[in-house]
Amino acid sequence: MQQTTYKTFLVDTSTEQQEYQSRDTELITSYDVNSVFVPEKHNIELHVYSIDGELLESNHNYTDHSYLQGSETSGESGASRLTLKPEQDALNLGYEYGGIRLSYNFLDNLFSELKSNVDFFIEEISQDRTELRLLTTKLTDEQAITSVEEIKTKLSSTSYLSDFRLNFKKNSLVIGININTQSYKDGTSIIVKLYEPLPQSFTVKNTLTLEEVVSDTVTFEIEAETTTDEVKVPYLKGPNFNLDLSEESTIPSQYLN
Repeated sequence: MQQTTYKTFLVDTSTEQQEYQSRDTELITSYDVNSVFVPEKHNIELHVYSIDGELLESNHNYTDHSYLQGSETSGESGASRLTLKPEQDALNLGYEYGGIRLSYNFLDNLFSELKSNVDFFIEEISQDRTELRLLTTKLTDEQAITSVEEIKTKLSSTSYLSDFRLNFKKNSLVIGININTQSYKDGTSIIVKLYEPLPQSFTVKNTLTLEEVVSDTVTFEIEAETTTDEVKVPYLKGPNFNLDLSEESTIPSQYLN
């Protein structure tokens, strides 16, 4: 019978050269978020990669986390410690042979007080690709202006929010550093300044959400080792040449014609 054992490694993404730290499974599945996680408002994304970095699938509404006993999970206080189960997530997704990485993002939609996202689409891209004009059909002009003013206030207070992310899904997070509103075609558009030029893979009409990063992304690597029980083959005992036998004699028969 085959038996499979799993090894879980925490991937250190804080440096350019990714380093691996072997940890006990019980220790790494309890993860301290950098700030308070509010279940009713914040969201977790799970992205599955192969070992060589190919994105296999994404879950933009991951809900299989839990909370350690003693963590606050109600009201505005939220929770400061989450329990993740990367091995179980790998099995639930059908990766029983391991060889994958699981990345968890902790995000908060800047234009929604609840988990329901407010989507935008790109209307214009500047020539240097560092400024975008965004439009949405899910907010009134007044709601858009009010939300942007709140974000600007947070950005001006460096102790609260220093940047935000343009979330194009499939773990494509682009850094935004400034935001404002502008009148556009008898309505209100949102102008976003990017930290770096927008990648060429994104064009006009691409949809996105604007998110605050609640906590640093955490990534686990899952390895599986399959062992087979030793097969016991029955065998026959060898001959015993040490038996104590009495001597036997033979008497020839009488010769007959």
